[in-house]
Amino acid sequence: MRYESGYPITGSLTAGNGAFYVGNTEGTLAKFTADDRFGQIEWEYRTGHTITAPALVVGDRVFVVNESGEIDAIEDATGEAAWEIEGLEVKRALAVSGNLLFSVSIANELIAQEVTSGSQMGRTIPLPLAEPIINPISDRVYLVMEDGKLECLRPVGASLPTLVAPPQTTEPDEEQAPASSPPSTPKSSANPFDTPSGGTNPFDTAPAGGNPFGGGDGNAADPFGGGAGGADPFGNDPFGGGN
Repeated sequence: MRYESGYPITGSLTAGNGAFYVGNTEGTLAKFTADDRFGQIEWEYRTGHTITAPALVVGDRVFVVNESGEIDAIEDATGEAAWEIEGLEVKRALAVSGNLLFSVSIANELIAQEVTSGSQMGRTIPLPLAEPIINPISDRVYLVMEDGKLECLRPVGASLPTLVAPPQTTEPDEEQAPASSPPSTPKSSANPFDTPSGGTNPFDTAPAGGNPFGGGDGNAADPFGGGAGGADPFGNDPFGGGN
């Protein structure tokens, strides 16, 4: 599909809930689906300032940050604002862990907000962050530090990750029975070297038990043997002297 935003798009494309979300420099976040080659715009949400960071899509909420540091929560089903918070100087929304939304500020502070209302619940000192990691899948918050260290934050007592939205599974279609093939004509089991009609085996022994390669007189004489009297059929030694 093709989406004409009317303004430049600068690296804010993300995906979730079977749709795509993209922001532009005019400050509009658009949700569109791509169920077919034409696609469909579901809604457009205007923040009023340039959007460069990818939105965070978690369950039925979409969290978007613009360059003024404002962070908004959007109802994914309708595209309406759930809340809008200014003044936190948010740079990017990272993850939802329990009932808290975690984001990173322009000064690399980690900010915790209550998901339902957006109220700030906590804020760290500036951290030596190298790159924030968006995690829309589980309740873990991942931080990459400038010294190469990767840190994972989790709710107290949660030793294993909890998926924010459990993966959806679909039942496979029932297998259809293969179409029946037309009955085939059974091949003849006759032995081509079996006795032909008439009962005579062409490779059987000669009549009266004679050698099939025997002499023509029906006796078991060597066909390469001598003539009458058993004489050598090649006569005297071909290299010897005559008699």
